[in-house]
Amino acid sequence: MLVRHHHAGRWYVVEFPEGTRVYRSRLTGMTLLHVPHEGRDVLVFDQPGELLVQLSEAGRYGLRLLAIESSGAGG
Repeated sequence: MLVRHHHAGRWYVVEFPEGTRVYRSRLTGMTLLHVPHEGRDVLVFDQPGELLVQLSEAGRYGLRLLAIESSGAGG
């Protein structure tokens, strides 16, 4: 699964392992990802924004950073 995540004026394209499930809270607006890893689910939140970026840069839990895109002119 590919996820585009916005943080600090940039879009990060992150690859998640097969079987990842996404839940979005209507109340808080936060996204929670259930990532299968070593026979169990690891919960990964999209906030704080740098967390998902750091995990994917480090290759933790099978996440992989594929691209970093500017948010547009001046961003």
